[in-house]
Amino acid sequence: MASAVLSSVPTTASRFALLQVDSGSGSDSEPGKGKGRNTGKSQTSKTTTNEKKREKRRKKKEQQQSEANELTSEMFEADLEKALLLSKLEYEEHKKVFAHLLI
Repeated sequence: MASAVLSSVPTTASRFALLQVDSGSGSDSEPGKGKGRNTGKSQTSKTTTNEKKREKRRKKKEQQQSEANELTSEMFEADLEKALLLSKLEYEEHKKVFAHLLI
């Protein structure tokens, strides 16, 4: 019964079928091993370059954010001052109206 189920399931080639089988001997004298090391060095330099680029982008974003925060703070201060002045004017008008009513 199990063989009937297995035969009805479609099979596909494994994605690992193209990989070479490693003998697991661990010796570094095998041909082609040196190429992998050079690739590692260039990979390290690429990683360092990418990290530098990321750092530059991060600093640029932080600078833009701080500039935006400064503009926001300035706008907030200006709006606050305007609101205070309007409040004072309104108070003075009400003060005059109540002064006339009391007299």
